[in-house]
Amino acid sequence: MQPADIRTPAIPALIEVSAAALGLRSLAVQWLVELAGGLELQRQAHFFSTFTPALVQHFRAEEEALDLAGDRGRLRHRKEHHDLAGRLKTLMAEHARGRSVAAGIRSFLETWLLHQEGDLGAPSSAMRGH
Repeated sequence: MQPADIRTPAIPALIEVSAAALGLRSLAVQWLVELAGGLELQRQAHFFSTFTPALVQHFRAEEEALDLAGDRGRLRHRKEHHDLAGRLKTLMAEHARGRSVAAGIRSFLETWLLHQEGDLGAPSSAMRGH
């Protein structure tokens, strides 16, 4: 989607989604720093109860904004969100069984941040945040 293709009502929603993504990126980096020192089960639970809901809310807001914008790549983007949420769900299930999933959280955050980093400034939703 080129900027001229964006429907005018979608612009504020897309700006809001972009701002939220920047905030989540900052939180993700903070979690990675904390993970570097090891992350006990209680802190892993805190990650799942704080970061995960914020990320899922971001996914929903982004999908709504892309729908509003009429973005042709929105179905593919929605599938990527579904896949990422599935990874988190699997990690949460492992954690619920009492297993440490610090390495899995780190891997997830690194993957998500790489997608975000590569997506900044891209004109197409196919390349815009996750």
